[in-house]
Amino acid sequence: MAIRKSTKTVTKALNTAKSAKFEAQTSEVTGMKSAIHQASASVHTGVAKTEVAVLAAAERMEEGMEVVKASFEGAKQFGNEVLDVVDNAGRTALGSVVAVNGSLMTYGREAINDTIETGRKTFEVKSVKDAIELHTEFTERRLKAMFHTMGALNSLAHTNTMAMWSPLADMLRAAGDKGDEAIKSGTRMKAAF
Repeated sequence: MAIRKSTKTVTKALNTAKSAKFEAQTSEVTGMKSAIHQASASVHTGVAKTEVAVLAAAERMEEGMEVVKASFEGAKQFGNEVLDVVDNAGRTALGSVVAVNGSLMTYGREAINDTIETGRKTFEVKSVKDAIELHTEFTERRLKAMFHTMGALNSLAHTNTMAMWSPLADMLRAAGDKGDEAIKSGTRMKAAF
């Protein structure tokens, strides 16, 4: 009986040791499972946060690209406006040159015809007094014609200069307004990032 009791005690001790070892292993496995579960949850949370951040960054990038695209479209439109204004100025300048040449040719033709006519009439005068009066009238006519032509050329130059430069001034004013708006938009875009 003593051997039996001793065998029972040893068996009980062995079973207790096995049970403790099993519990330790089970506890260790449970701890590892818990750690794995926590790591997995952290990874899922990190992935979710990363997805949100990437989607937000992609959205901001899309907004930025829309702003850039709009800026390029605005620049293209402005370039076309500049070309239109330059084309208009060139056509106006060319028209002005043609008008000035026409006015000068008319003045020159009238001056030549008047000079020839005055010369012909000079041979028909009967006295020196009539010749002086004829040439005085000729000089007055030519001076009036010259001042009239100069006034017409001055008016033509003023009108054509305004026609050439007014569209340019309007375009530059509009470009300044667009530039102010672009600066405001750029400030808003920076704030978005």
